[in-house]
Amino acid sequence: MIALTEETLAKFERLKPPPGDENPIDSYLDIQREQLELLRGLRDAAESEDSADVQTYETEIGERGAQAESVAQGYGFKECGAAE
Repeated sequence: MIALTEETLAKFERLKPPPGDENPIDSYLDIQREQLELLRGLRDAAESEDSADVQTYETEIGERGAQAESVAQGYGFKECGAAE
């Protein structure tokens, strides 16, 4: 999951947003960077068998996921921002 997130984020960061769309794209990328750091923390917590930290990271990841979805849908990412 971490490797895929890193790869996807790197590809997205290489794209140049259309003029005037920098703010929502930057917000989305910031959230994705936070998600990546949280995923790394979750991995570390799981490896150290710290169930309290695992729960905290899972909650934070869920919250950031909801934020990313909201930004994506607000921007107009209908397919990738749509809930299934």
